[in-house]
Amino acid sequence: MIHPAARVRSTVFAGSVILFVILSLVLFTGKVQAQSQTWYVDASNSGVSGTSWSDAFSNLQEALLVALPGDEIRVAGGSYRPDSGAGLIPGDPSTRFVLPSGISMLGGFAGSLATDPDLRSPEVYRTVLDGRLQGIHVSAAEGLDSPFCGLNEDLPCATLQKGIDRALETGLRIVRIQAGIYTETVTLADDLIIQGGYDLQWNWASPETPGHEVVLIGGINGDGQAVTVEARNLVIGTTLAHLKIEGPQASGSVAGVARSSYAVHAVDSNLQLVAVVIEAGSGANGLAGESGTSLGGNPAADGQAGGNADSYFSFCDATAFGAGGLAGGGGPTGGGNGGGGGTMDSNCCGTIPNPFCDSYDATGGSAGADGAGLPGWGQGGGGGSTCNGGGDGAPGSQGSSGQGGTGASAGGGLSGIYWAGNSGSSGLLGTAGGGGGGGGGSGGCDNGTFGTDSYGAGGGGGASGGIPSPQSGAGGSAGGSTFGIFVVGTSNVDLIQSTIVRGDAGAGGIGGTPGEGQPGGIGGAGGNGAAGTPNAGRGGDGGDGGASGGGGGGSGGDSHAAWSDGATIFAYDTSVLGGLAGPGAAGGVNPALDAVTQGSAGTGGQVIDGLTHVTTTDLPASPLDRSRQILELTGENSVVDGFVIQGSSNQSNEIPVVIGSSGHVLSRCHFLNLSSGALTTIQVNGFTIFENCRIENCQSAITGAVELLPSTVCRMENCIISNNRSIQGAAVLEGAEDSVLLMINNTLTENENSVSGGLIMLDSTAQAVLQNNVLFGNSTVDAGLQLPATAVLIRNIVEGGWPGDNFDVDPELTGTGEFPFTPGPGSPCIDQALSVASSTTEDCLGQPRSVCQGVDIGAVERQTCGDGDSLDFIRGDCDGNGSIDLADAVALLDYLFTGGSLTCLATADVNDDSDLNLADPGTLLAYLYIGGSAPPEPFTSCGQDPDGSLIACEVYGGCP
Repeated sequence: MIHPAARVRSTVFAGSVILFVILSLVLFTGKVQAQSQTWYVDASNSGVSGTSWSDAFSNLQEALLVALPGDEIRVAGGSYRPDSGAGLIPGDPSTRFVLPSGISMLGGFAGSLATDPDLRSPEVYRTVLDGRLQGIHVSAAEGLDSPFCGLNEDLPCATLQKGIDRALETGLRIVRIQAGIYTETVTLADDLIIQGGYDLQWNWASPETPGHEVVLIGGINGDGQAVTVEARNLVIGTTLAHLKIEGPQASGSVAGVARSSYAVHAVDSNLQLVAVVIEAGSGANGLAGESGTSLGGNPAADGQAGGNADSYFSFCDATAFGAGGLAGGGGPTGGGNGGGGGTMDSNCCGTIPNPFCDSYDATGGSAGADGAGLPGWGQGGGGGSTCNGGGDGAPGSQGSSGQGGTGASAGGGLSGIYWAGNSGSSGLLGTAGGGGGGGGGSGGCDNGTFGTDSYGAGGGGGASGGIPSPQSGAGGSAGGSTFGIFVVGTSNVDLIQSTIVRGDAGAGGIGGTPGEGQPGGIGGAGGNGAAGTPNAGRGGDGGDGGASGGGGGGSGGDSHAAWSDGATIFAYDTSVLGGLAGPGAAGGVNPALDAVTQGSAGTGGQVIDGLTHVTTTDLPASPLDRSRQILELTGENSVVDGFVIQGSSNQSNEIPVVIGSSGHVLSRCHFLNLSSGALTTIQVNGFTIFENCRIENCQSAITGAVELLPSTVCRMENCIISNNRSIQGAAVLEGAEDSVLLMINNTLTENENSVSGGLIMLDSTAQAVLQNNVLFGNSTVDAGLQLPATAVLIRNIVEGGWPGDNFDVDPELTGTGEFPFTPGPGSPCIDQALSVASSTTEDCLGQPRSVCQGVDIGAVERQTCGDGDSLDFIRGDCDGNGSIDLADAVALLDYLFTGGSLTCLATADVNDDSDLNLADPGTLLAYLYIGGSAPPEPFTSCGQDPDGSLIACEVYGGCP
């Protein structure tokens, strides 16, 4: 701990610096013109003239429109947006509050609803200049889709699609979404900002914050596809920010194609996705190929049996014979007819025997006809010569089997505007079986003039060959793919600081099984012989029809982070995770059939990124439903007192707060959540005072908080500057050439830059005086303080140290919420400031300064003098040695009149009146020397003040 005696150290040099600071405080005070007219603004009112609380304007822009130099604008507690009133376009991000010369704008009034509307307390009646623009509000938990929903937080729409429709109806460009789950396919409209991240009280935070996550879960769109967000013909472009998009879990198929899952599906659209988490869904499994037609249970037609032979006595019979059996079927698979049997006699001239005309020799049987089919197969059997049997018909040719289909390769392509993966090919058809040849007829037999003759039997008909399977096994379809982003046509899609989690693709469909060909028929039996005549030949069997091939297996679906048909999808600071490709499927197989009929397996899918990655050093994305600039001070000598100025953000080169010209005073203002892609968030040009202000959670590319333009003079006193961020510049403040910076009793902590830069960076021609500041707990890549050689630093706590009367110690700050960065018990900040430098009687939080022995270092004054509620002491033991004597009275008088110090002020409050004055040493001396009353307890032994006095101890060593 720094000994309190340090507060009286001084040199001639330090004294001159203090004088310079005092003169600066006097000479650089802004000149405010005399008040002429008072205007009143109250968000709860709807007045017309603005000349009284009862007739107050409802929006600040109306007052700024009529105010003249010297006027005062009183603003009641509430929220005021820059796009409201004065004929401005609601939702226009270019709107801002512009304060002309010489106007005092005061916030924190109780307003028209209070008994005393002029009662003022900025802490109680928070007056917020909010960059959040007018828009449509959507809440899954509390919304209702009505014709008038969405225009305010109290009447939100229930679905995002209704919110988009209402934005189109009202002309508002912003759709603001409250945390919740939205199960719907959302069709975007052009020129919108769709902003997530709001909790149930409509407070914004990044979506990873509990209670701020907006989740979109899709369904089946009008085309029957599984889509969550679809963009069609967005020419100007639409932005989605700070939400999660989950792709549907697809199932089923559309027109024979397994459904893919699309988290975002864009056609001919400009789309920007900022700080979005995309969790791709799962693709459906592919469809199995249709099986080939099997004909195994229905054989081809059999050949018919040939007619039987017969024998009997006849003088002459040249007509009777056994008929050949008819073939089974006809056409390309037909069998041959059986040959007829031979006759008993060759020729008979009439009914009366005539030896001179008749021929009594028997004839041979006829040959069977050939069956249809391949050459060399299905030949008819030869006819038998007289008294001999006929030959058998040959069997028909066997049909060949069709080739199995080929398994699909990975990938696919567009079918319309959606994805179709590669399917396996169908198997080929087999060929027909040949018909069997007809059997030959047996020959007739003549046994003499008066004997018994025989005519021959007919050959059996050849059977029909089997037809091939008429339908082969179809190829299995591809498994459905899964896409985080799917882009078709002339599109421009960018991702910024987002994450894509690839999904699981569907398995390919198995190929259809091969079809069995038709079995060939059975040849007809040859006719039975008779006495002297053998049997006729049998008809040949038909050949079996060929089997058709099985279908090839479908490919597995692909898992894509992104896919396009030509457009480049840029991904800035975006990560891609996970992903599982679908397995390829087996081809159609029937083990009982020829191996050639087996379809081959499809290929497994692929896991693909599909993005063009770009790494930047950009700041974390802020909400985009805000004005690009919120406040501009033009002219000179304006006062802004008692406002929260928050929520302006842009990705362009605009600066949220611009303070132009000179003579401006900003007091009790809280600059909060300002963000810009430009040089800074607060730009100062000319002389400006920041007094009792807070600058927190601001970020820009170059300077996180404040930029001083050339020749600017800026005084900052009692300000908390924390949690600001830059990329490659000063985390807090940067001053250009010839600028002048006076910083007194400020606390700068928890600020950072990410690439390069310090905490405060001033040009070598600048001038600076820093006194009583806490510069601790910041994170900078380069040296924290980059100051000109002429800079004067006195009584600061500087992490890393600084020459002179400065301290490199932990300030031991405590406190959160409304009372942050308060010196804790025993903090080296307590009472160590040079009080002469301070021009205010209150600290940054509106609390009294100089509570104990002096002013604390930093922006916040500790309101108790230590930890007297817990530290034991002995009243009157001012030198802390555990005994009461004259030395204690001397130490007390030294503290009161010559600048001495005490480590435990409670010991000096001898009469226990919670005040330190001449009565205390008087009471002690009276007790010691003239029999005066003993001081109140704790006096006889160590203890604590029973009254709980605010005058307490920092350090006391007189108690065990």
